Amino acid sequence: MADAPPHNFVDDSGAPQTRNPADAAYIQRRIDELNDLAMEDDPVAHGAILAELTNPEKEIRQAALECLIQAHDQMAVPRLQELLGITADPEEQTALRAAIKSINLPSLTDYVAEDG
Repeated sequence: MADAPPHNFVDDSGAPQTRNPADAAYIQRRIDELNDLAMEDDPVAHGAILAELTNPEKEIRQAALECLIQAHDQMAVPRLQELLGITADPEEQTALRAAIKSINLPSLTDYVAEDG
């Protein structure tokens, strides 16, 4: 069976690029794995999510960030702040700032415990 032909797309700088459909399948598979990891209350799983914040694929980095927000993983904030200092992409800087702000907000569980 022959490889599927590549699809054209435009990268973040607007330059035309070519991506093999197998790459898209890999990206989706990895995003699904990250979502599964986010459901685990396990530092190793969350470490794996943190590691994906520097993945070369922007979609995977975005998914990893969303997973950390959903998990309300406050242990991730120092790494997010570190990445904020070295990330050149203004869009990703904005996403990192929003993630830090969201994670630092008290969770509903924290709020209920304070009112308890």
